[in-house]
Amino acid sequence: MRTLKFKLKVVETEKLDYLYAEFNRLVRIHLNTIRQSRLYLNPNKNVLHKLTYHWVRSLTDLHSNYVTAARDLALEMVKASAKHRVFPQPGEVPVRLFRNKTYKIEGRRVQIVTRPSEYVVAELLGAEEWFSQWDKAEGALLIRRDGEWYLHVAVEDGAEPAGEPKYYVGIDFGIDRVAVAVVDRERHIVESKLFPLNVSGLRLYLRNARREMQRRGRSFRRERAVLKLLLEETTRALADYIAQFAPAEVRIEYLKGLRRRMLREYGGDWRYVASTAFYRSLYRRLAEKLSRYGIRLVEVSPKDTSTVCHICGKRGIRDGRLFHCLHCNLTTDADINAAINIARRDPALKGEVSSPNNRDWL
Repeated sequence: MRTLKFKLKVVETEKLDYLYAEFNRLVRIHLNTIRQSRLYLNPNKNVLHKLTYHWVRSLTDLHSNYVTAARDLALEMVKASAKHRVFPQPGEVPVRLFRNKTYKIEGRRVQIVTRPSEYVVAELLGAEEWFSQWDKAEGALLIRRDGEWYLHVAVEDGAEPAGEPKYYVGIDFGIDRVAVAVVDRERHIVESKLFPLNVSGLRLYLRNARREMQRRGRSFRRERAVLKLLLEETTRALADYIAQFAPAEVRIEYLKGLRRRMLREYGGDWRYVASTAFYRSLYRRLAEKLSRYGIRLVEVSPKDTSTVCHICGKRGIRDGRLFHCLHCNLTTDADINAAINIARRDPALKGEVSSPNNRDWL
């Protein structure tokens, strides 16, 4: 993501002043609620929403998206200050805007919603080439500085798809490793590779470490940082490996029902390890990194990818990490066999997931 920083030429500044002051008031209301309810001990968006949404809606005439944006911002401020053990005391904070909900750009002008059915029109002042990137625009921040107004627009920093793909890359994610297979247009195998991903061992170690620290009456905050480091290292390695095959199309399994399948395969004791949150973040970060190379990420049906032989297409037997085919006598790595099947499979009707902000597949 990159940010385009525009200056606004505004006529009706009093409406923006009201929006700015009211949004900051909503942030302070949410912060006070978090403090009084002691929600900072375990920040939770759903709990805060139930406590404040309808009540705060009755206190303001701003658009409902500003209420939820103020709630999310207050919660993020509390989480960010938790490591310093100091409750946040904010000054002025910028107003969060959402494309086609609270702001809309048309040419060189922007419409910013204040109250329902009421908006402010302002002229955008910025570099000429920025105006050709509106199709990649996402959220934005409305900033007031020294009496001047600015709009910072976040755009997806990705290259355009480089024509028709020459290769199809299939990725099979497991709890301890990632299998990648590359096939050409004729579905011939070009290359395959395994990447380590010891999620199960790492999460079990972190769970035991957290329990021990809690037994001693101490907090344990390493878990999120360690998992984030693993996620970044894995996505970087995958993106660097796949980039050499551009133009390409990456195919992954559709995540629906992943947690249920993992629990069925590994048992109820693996409920903690089988959390899909890590894999959802992994998919999203990989889509972001691949978009920089103009490589799109699509999802395919996961049906029978692990139980069908990639040579003869007949059903075989999976025994641990090995796959045995009784028809052609093939014995190969089970994850590589699944990755090849994924690479050869046409995308499902679910469609592309190349945009990291597409919530349909999260």
